[in-house]
Amino acid sequence: NPQNQNVTNSSKAIPLGELTTTVHNNKVVLMIPDLDPNTGYLPPGIHRTSWCDVVGRFGGNSHRERLVEALLSACRSLAAAGCTELLLDGSFVTAKALPEDYDAAWETAGVDPDRLDPVLLDVKHPRTAMKER
Repeated sequence: NPQNQNVTNSSKAIPLGELTTTVHNNKVVLMIPDLDPNTGYLPPGIHRTSWCDVVGRFGGNSHRERLVEALLSACRSLAAAGCTELLLDGSFVTAKALPEDYDAAWETAGVDPDRLDPVLLDVKHPRTAMKER
């Protein structure tokens, strides 16, 4: 669980909280890596970051802002049910100007499904109810 991890640098432990960090000169640096200029994709890997960085990087136009609002609603429902980790993927986290939607998965450990918005449990294709939000 990343919340219980620390980064150690120069014998100084820095609590991560909910974020993975890079330590440079004893300062914690949080950021989403640059998109690949040739593909428009993030580099491979899991890039832990803050909600503000997600909005700042992947908001940007009215279409994306609508997706951000829907994602925030889903995140609030997940957090209220005990979720501590969400993976965000798909064209939303690329340079695509008008992604159709966002793809997300969450850590199920500790999540009470009875407290979730039922639309988040509907995994039938094409997930119409989820996309209508």
